[in-house]
Amino acid sequence: MADLVKHILMVHLLNLIRICHILQSVNKENKVNKENKVNMELLTKEQLSEYDFEYPIEYIQILENNILLFKPWEIPLGERLISRFLGLKKRYPKRKVVPFAHRRDCDDVACFDVENKNIIVIHDYASEGWEYVGNFDTFWQWFRSAIEDMIMFEQG
Repeated sequence: MADLVKHILMVHLLNLIRICHILQSVNKENKVNKENKVNMELLTKEQLSEYDFEYPIEYIQILENNILLFKPWEIPLGERLISRFLGLKKRYPKRKVVPFAHRRDCDDVACFDVENKNIIVIHDYASEGWEYVGNFDTFWQWFRSAIEDMIMFEQG
């Protein structure tokens, strides 16, 4: 039994080391100017005025660590973020969502679900009522899944 526990712990440790190496290489690919800390071109309070929403600290930490591209996921900022936000608002008026990431290989968009206080993944451009892909209770659960997507994507 003790050997089994040691083996499981070792597997988890090796997975964590692998994820750290991947994240280090991701940091090198990202294009955020470190002198400016983070060029956070996020949605403004005015743009979000009809929502009771503040960006969670976990998301801000990802931005501060320059983790913007972890293929197939990418975190859009600036005009791309505004465009996605306005598009989702128009296409899915019943949803109160704030997009924060999208998959580059399809139209899936990860969003903060303002009403349900969780993370929802929407297949953008699907007919209203057919857009739901899945949800996560926390940002870190979504991020862990996105890292798994990256590992699978890189392995081909």
